[in-house]
Parts: sequence; C-alpha cells; structure tokens
Amino acid sequence: MSYQHDNYDNRNRRGGGGGGGHQSFASVAGGRQRYNNQGGGGGGNYDNNEGYGGGGGYQGGGGGQRRNQQRDNYQQQHWDREPLGANEDSEIPNEVRDFLTDLKNAIEDRDTAKLQVLYEAEFRGLSEIFYQTRAWPHPEVVEHIIGDLPEHIFTLLYKELYYRHIYESAREGLTIDQRFQSYGNYWSIFDTILNRDEPLDVGLPNEWVWDIIDEFMYQFTQFSTFRAKADKLQNFELNQLRAEGSHMVWNVNIVTNIWLKLVQKSEIQEQLAVYNAGGDPNARVKTGDFPDHPMYKMLGYYSLISLMRLHCLLGDYHSALKVLENVELGKKHLLQAAGLQACLVTTYYHVGVCYMMMRRYQDAIRIFCDLLLHQQRATTPTTNRGSSGVFAPSTGGRTYQVDALHKTIDKMYNCLAVCLILHPMHIDESISSSLRDKLGERVNKIQKTGDEEEFEKLLNQGLPKFVTPATNYDDIQPNSLKDFQNYQLGILKKEFAAQNMVFTIQSYLKLYTSMPIQKLARFLDMKDDVLLQHLYTYKHKMTNVVHTHGSPLNGVLQCKPELDFYIDKDMIYIADTKVAPRYGDFFVRNIQKFEELTETLKHIKVGGPAKE
Repeated sequence: MSYQHDNYDNRNRRGGGGGGGHQSFASVAGGRQRYNNQGGGGGGNYDNNEGYGGGGGYQGGGGGQRRNQQRDNYQQQHWDREPLGANEDSEIPNEVRDFLTDLKNAIEDRDTAKLQVLYEAEFRGLSEIFYQTRAWPHPEVVEHIIGDLPEHIFTLLYKELYYRHIYESAREGLTIDQRFQSYGNYWSIFDTILNRDEPLDVGLPNEWVWDIIDEFMYQFTQFSTFRAKADKLQNFELNQLRAEGSHMVWNVNIVTNIWLKLVQKSEIQEQLAVYNAGGDPNARVKTGDFPDHPMYKMLGYYSLISLMRLHCLLGDYHSALKVLENVELGKKHLLQAAGLQACLVTTYYHVGVCYMMMRRYQDAIRIFCDLLLHQQRATTPTTNRGSSGVFAPSTGGRTYQVDALHKTIDKMYNCLAVCLILHPMHIDESISSSLRDKLGERVNKIQKTGDEEEFEKLLNQGLPKFVTPATNYDDIQPNSLKDFQNYQLGILKKEFAAQNMVFTIQSYLKLYTSMPIQKLARFLDMKDDVLLQHLYTYKHKMTNVVHTHGSPLNGVLQCKPELDFYIDKDMIYIADTKVAPRYGDFFVRNIQKFEELTETLKHIKVGGPAKE
C-alpha cells in the first residue's frame, strides 16, 4: 500500500519539473537539476563545483524559500515486499506513543539530555520489545497521530531511526525501494541542515549526530556493494537502477559533496588549525553563526572522519590522510571527538589501514597499538564502572554498536599482525600478549614457513570491504567487486612475496654477531650476488616514512628494524636492536589484573541453598 495523501505528496515540491501522485524515485532523483537551482525550473548540472552538484544549491542564497520548496517527496512504495512487514497499524502501543510524544517534545524544547536518554536507551529497548519482526510505525501514521514540527524536523529524524532499524534488522533482505527512500530522507535532512541562513537549533546529542553521519556512510557502502553485484539482481531492480536519474542515488560525488559542505559550513578545518597552534578557535574571525553552533561543529568534525573513511575504502590512501591534516590523533582527538569511542575506533582503524597500504608500517603499528591500549584500559572492570563510552556496560541502548566496534577491534589485531610480519618490531607487552591470545602462533608460523595462504587469510580478516564508486549496467562484470578487493589485497601480497626469503635470512642472522657473506650464502644454497640482493631488499623494506608531527602525511625516512646489520667488504655485522622485556612492568600489570579481579569478585553475590 502506498500513501498518496495530496497534502503529503505535493506540499513541498521544488520549483522545476512538476509531478504529483504516483511518482517513481527515479523521477524524483531526476529532479536534481531543479534541486541545484536557486529558485525553480531549468537547472544546473552536476559537473559544477558548487552545491551538491551545481547551480549554487548550497551557497547560502535563497535561504528559507528554497528550504520550503521541497521536503520529503519520496513515496513509500511496494510495502508488501518489506522484509519486516509494513507497519501501517494506527494502534500504536501506549509505550511507543509516549516515546514518540516525548521525542517530539524533546526536539521542540531542544532538551539534549532527554534526547540522549530517548535515543540511546528507550528506542533500542522498545525495538526489542515490540519491533523485532516488523518495522516501526510508518512515518505517515506517526505524523498523523503525533503531529510534526516546523520544517518537518520531527518526521525527518523519526524516519532516520525508522530506516536505520530496517537496515539493522533486514540486512540482506532490504528492497531497492527502501535503499532509495532512506537516501531520500538523508538528502532531506542535510538539505534542512545546510540550506539555510541561520543554524538549525535542534539540540541533538553528539551520539546521534555521529550515528547520522556514520549510518549515512554505512548505507552508502551497502548500496555500493548491492549495485556492484548487478549480475545477481532481478530484472525489475536493474530497470530501476537504469532509470533516468537513478545514477544520482547514493552517488559517490553527491555523498562526498554533502560531507564537504558540512565541513565548509562548520569551518572545522580552520578551527582545528587554530586549536592545534595553541590559539582559541572561538576568538577567530568567523563568517556566520554556524561555526559556533555545537551541532554544526560536530557535524563538520565527524564529516572529516567520514571523508577520510570514504577515500580509504575507495583506495585513495593519500587523500584519506590529507583530509585529516588538521586532526591530531591522540588525546586531542579524543577530546575533539567528544569522547565517542565509536568515532575513535573508526578513525584509528582506517588511518592505520591507510598507513599499512602506503607501506608505512611503523606508523600503522603505532596507530593500532595506541588504540588497542586505550581499548584495553577502557574495558577493565575498574574502568567500566565509571565509563560512559561505547565500551561501558550496556544500558540496553547501544549493544549493536558495541558488537560492531569489537569486530573492528578484531580487524585491527589482524592488521597489526600483518604489519608485524612485514616489519618486525617491538610492541607493548600487553598488546603482544593479546595478539598471541587471539591469533595463537599464526604470526610466527607465517614468518617461519612463508605460508602465503595463511597470510592472505590474515589480510581478508583484517582489511575493510572496499567499494567501487560506480557500475556500468550496460557492461556488467560479474566479479568487479571481488576483483577490486583482490587488487587491494594484492598490494600487500606482493610485499610479502618480496620478503619471503628475508624471513629465512633473519633466522640465520639472529644466531651471529658477524659472519662472512660466503658462509651465509652456503647456508642458503645461493650465490653471493643473489644473497646481496636479498640483503639490500631487507634494508629497503625496513626503511619507512615515519610520522614526526603535524599532518598524518608528514614524516621522515627511518630504518629501525628489529634486527639490523651492515656490510663491510665481505663481512656482515649484526646488531640485535630488540628491546629486552621489562619484567617489572609484567609483574605490575598482572598485580593490577589480580586486584581488579578481586574487586569484581567482591561485588558478586552468591546465594545459598534454597530453604525448603
């Protein structure tokens, strides 16, 4: 069933290109030319550098007039195919009705504290009780019963929750209409936020602001994967993807431009540059009220993280790190990210992947270890009791995100193992111990035997799922997505193959402080000149650009292998630079663990046998 109320379908259409009643999403997306114009009719095209795609769509002119020309003209079609079942029942449970009323009132009152409780705890709890097997009440049903707020902000935010719940619950069962409609709602949300003369004062908590940006990124990657598997789609889905204007839905350029406009509107790059230089960002000259607004500031910051993540998934690692030129990872980043562990984990993981793919293994190892050490401290029993981050005990509101973050943590351990195989070096003993607990002897096995198959498994378990920006539906390649993933894996597989003999050479060098080249060549059953080539390869591969300060791209060439050597005439002189273990730290760390365990056991209540 489709909702076709005239006041809903036509109340906010933009100036150009008519259309009412039964309108496909392709025709709506085809209206991008009208969207990019100042008033209506005619149209710019997407090739310009302004707005989402041209014609000054987001240049600030026009203000409220353009803002009111269109709001949410996307139809709820084909609900009979919804995997959760369309929930058009107007008999909403009292608990849900109270939640929706409270949500609307909190948005209207800009009550951030109340919104945080509603968003983090109550929405998830009600979903588990009432909506495990079906969607939340249809947005139009909710709007009819609960009402709306100016600029339809309540309906837009409720739809964001509504479609996110469908994405989370349906997974592979999502319909193409749901993917299109969710994109349409995000498009309307960002249109409302960006296309105005004064900030939209809603009072959203930072957790919700981050999740909007993060979910937008997630749904884009899901659609990119869905689109790349065009050879497995049904005919009606292919026809809808080929329809006029459909190529603009979840278009990589539009998605990128949305984040760029949020960064530009918030002036977050300029604020970070002043902050990192020791100045006061609030004292700088601003172009409007947007940079001072908390929501816009965080939207800009989180958009930077998503831009970095997008470039990483597209395989453009240099651009990914360039985006973060004013972001200093560490304590400053944790403060700038408003303490959100989800933002922290996402940032460190993708920055580490970028360093790893750029052959900056020392920087990748440092990034991974910094985050994993922070994660270990954040998950200790003592820390958890006072923690408010994602790693804190669940209150019923964010368990889904905790699961996702722990999967990312596991990926980081696999990536760390890959880096240590390609560039052996000393790491913190607690991280080394955790790595052994998770991967066993896989790392040592790969280094000793040169097992390429096992190394590829580590790569597959550690690297993200890369995305392709577009698909040619007239020339569908069945394995295009797999080929792109394999291409990225192949970069590190070639590195591993080039160093395969190095692992064997290392095992011999560790036994000596000096030895003739001829002697080592005899051990390895190879000619002297071939051995020299392998030794030069080792020196070259152990030389990395290492970050010093400032932008993540900054760095100097350093060669600090775990096992170093130099050649003087026909002799090899070996210097073992491996740091000896510090046993004092080992005992202190285990004493702390014992005290934490003892403290936890004190809080466990053990009941006696039941009395008859």
